[in-house]
Amino acid sequence: MGWKILTATWVLLIASGIYQIPFLGVPLALFVILKKILFGVYGGVLYFLNRSKIWFSWGWPFVAWGLINAASWLMHDVSGLEIAYRLVQLLWVYAFASFFASRRAWDVLEKFPVKYFSLACFLLVAAVWHPEIREQVLNGFGGNRFGFSIWLSQFVFIVFLVVRRREGDWFVSALTYAAPIILLQVLSAGRTGLLASSLLVLYFCRESERRNYLLAISYLLLIAVFGTWYGGAAAGVDSMQSIYRLTPQLGEDYIFMNSEFLSFLDRFLSYRLSIIVTAFSDFDFWDAIVGKGVGNFHGVMLSETAEVHNIYLRALGELGLVGFVALVSIFALPFAFRGGPPEVRSSKVFMAIFLVVGASHSDILLTGISTCMVFWICYAEVMWHRSKSRGRIG
Repeated sequence: MGWKILTATWVLLIASGIYQIPFLGVPLALFVILKKILFGVYGGVLYFLNRSKIWFSWGWPFVAWGLINAASWLMHDVSGLEIAYRLVQLLWVYAFASFFASRRAWDVLEKFPVKYFSLACFLLVAAVWHPEIREQVLNGFGGNRFGFSIWLSQFVFIVFLVVRRREGDWFVSALTYAAPIILLQVLSAGRTGLLASSLLVLYFCRESERRNYLLAISYLLLIAVFGTWYGGAAAGVDSMQSIYRLTPQLGEDYIFMNSEFLSFLDRFLSYRLSIIVTAFSDFDFWDAIVGKGVGNFHGVMLSETAEVHNIYLRALGELGLVGFVALVSIFALPFAFRGGPPEVRSSKVFMAIFLVVGASHSDILLTGISTCMVFWICYAEVMWHRSKSRGRIG
């Protein structure tokens, strides 16, 4: 793979999770526009370089998903601009995945400068004593804490992947390099991303020779406790936003008022259960078949409209069973390939973890591209091995 494409992919991967930079004062809206332009140019270059190979045999579920979204514009009162934007995102994802599926996708990950990225995260953790930097860390650098933490979990995977190939006693070394990244997740209070990183640590522990689960679990607990204390100390308070936080109780019209367990669970999940229940409250048979239309499926949180934080339920609510099946077909395709080298197994594990993350995210994988570039690189890696096993790639 050419170094220009390799470096551009690294730059895009790092920039994808950053929406603000401390001390620069660049407006968030401008930053978002610049990133969309950057993504668009990059996707266009990949399409141009790979246009003769763009139509692979595994493209049918992507086409189906695109047609179903387009049909939503004809069947429902929905925003044509939102449909168009979603189709552009779909084309970008497919151009990206098909480009890397025509060559070994993991070259992007295995050559990533892990030590420098880990050092940058360490310096950032050390700098949270500065109010400006602390504010940026807490709000996910202008995006959101939730997405920022999920974005970071991609680099935890890359760290273990790279160090496993380069170091002797690789598991302890990987834990060392991953520590600053996971600390940032704790400081930003992104529990979903932290869960993804924890599962990745346990998976690679299983892949190591010693399989020291006690070390892995102790390591995760130590980082969680230290990160919570350290963040509070840096903020000059007894405690701060942390992975233990609970959202406040609602008023008398709260739907789970009569269930202490559901109330606790809903508040721990930032009202995701309330949003889902209210979103499906007026769902009928016809909605179950064709959905309510793109952008028309919402729940209620704190008396305000809120998106359903679950990509599968959102697909079901917006596009019905037909859309849900198309979405699941896209994600299931790599898992239908059996066998292959260890790279295939590791790719599938990472994808499976991100598919679990999708159950608590409203905008990921096919739309929230910035938090899942590594997912599509792993997707392409599996499809590359699939094509190679069938003699389509030499």
